[in-house]
Amino acid sequence: MSDVLWRGSAKNRLLAYFVSALSGVLTITIIFTNQFARPEKQIVGAGWIPFLAVMLILPIIGYVFSELHVIVQSDGVVVGFGPTSWPKRTIKWQYIALVEVIDVRPTEWGGWGYRWVPWKRATAAVMRAGTGLHFELGSGKHFVVTVDDADKALASIRTAMHKPMPKGKH
Repeated sequence: MSDVLWRGSAKNRLLAYFVSALSGVLTITIIFTNQFARPEKQIVGAGWIPFLAVMLILPIIGYVFSELHVIVQSDGVVVGFGPTSWPKRTIKWQYIALVEVIDVRPTEWGGWGYRWVPWKRATAAVMRAGTGLHFELGSGKHFVVTVDDADKALASIRTAMHKPMPKGKH
């Protein structure tokens, strides 16, 4: 287990509220319009179960993906979503060429959420506009993550990256 040097997060509760509201509006709309559909197209009986299950799961997914955690450890950086930090991405120090604090704009990185941005050879975990960390990897790829207090995160990263490896951990 690695030592935790810094822990931070970024939240976008508006995303969770939007997904919940959208799920509610869709549910009400489909329940209302179902009565006007042709009999062979109506949802009846047990046919409602999968529909309602999806409409209940959507707000949960919205909640999980509206929160992002960044943990700076002695052996690398871990980025994860939601209360369980899943899914997560771990970047070991040996793969990082450069780290800097940048101003993140969701429109530059494909929107909110976990994004693959092929024209920048990058992936990004974007929760909001504002400060974030930009990792340039040794492979020439990039990873960007929004996080509160990015300057403290960068200081912890620089401390960890310049710390010599303990014996036997090569």
